[in-house]
Amino acid sequence: FFRIRVMSAEADGADGVPSLQALLEKREELSGVNIDQYPSDKIIKDTYQIPKEGRAAFLITAPLASYFRHHDDEKIDPEGAFLLSDYIRALLRWMVAVSLLSRHSGDNEGFKTGELMAHIGNCLVATSMTAYSGKMAGPPAAAVYHRHVVHKLGEELRRGTEAKNVAAKLVDFDENLGIKTANQ
Repeated sequence: FFRIRVMSAEADGADGVPSLQALLEKREELSGVNIDQYPSDKIIKDTYQIPKEGRAAFLITAPLASYFRHHDDEKIDPEGAFLLSDYIRALLRWMVAVSLLSRHSGDNEGFKTGELMAHIGNCLVATSMTAYSGKMAGPPAAAVYHRHVVHKLGEELRRGTEAKNVAAKLVDFDENLGIKTANQ
């Protein structure tokens, strides 16, 4: 009994926050993910300071700027410009964090990796949308589309919609939001 309790304390840490290793052990589909895409300790800690029922909304709507690696060359300038490759890397980190942390309890009520991956694909589709003027939306559309979608889904989660119902909306490209994105 004592041995099991000690192992559990090591996995959860002194403050009740599970270690990254403990989180990954329960999610085999994320075991091959590059270490660069793991969520930061700060994101894990911040997530576990929120009551369980509010975690999905927190994770899905967290500002993507918090997923940029500030010690690398990745950056968003003060006017919001970024390299698309850096933005996609931040989206991948967001996907891993949301998938890992929203479903850690084992009740499968969070967001699945495939649903989140589909959303990343949708963000890329938004870059090729055409505005009413005929101009292509380009790389900034990925950020605008992501922001619109997660804001909309975050509101639904806060109103009590189940995560699995909200997650289904990540999979399909929202044509109306895509057009809105292209025209901004």
